[in-house]
Amino acid sequence: KIRRVFGAWSRPPSNTHGRAYPRPVRLSSPSMDDRSAGLAIFVCATALFAYYTVWVLVTPFVEPGHVVLSWFPDRVYAILIPAYAGACLVALVLALLGGVMLRARPARVSNEKKTR
Repeated sequence: KIRRVFGAWSRPPSNTHGRAYPRPVRLSSPSMDDRSAGLAIFVCATALFAYYTVWVLVTPFVEPGHVVLSWFPDRVYAILIPAYAGACLVALVLALLGGVMLRARPARVSNEKKTR
């Protein structure tokens, strides 16, 4: 059986059982622990996003001295905390990139080997 794949006539490999490409192999199925951990991370991230959104978008319109303002830090930190986290993330990425570049540089050849 010959099939046309990407503009070329070819036979499928023998291990595909007639399909154009083999099925992807799944290493393991997610266990319930993985799903519950993922759900917990999702819920925490959603709660933090909602808290930050209310902090940044709603508190500027609340009257000074209202009880709701005691639930949130000063609005200056709404800018400083993400800026600091972003700077730390950029520093981490650059440090990892520098480490990879230092490990990947070619070995230097000494002058004795060059002259021979």
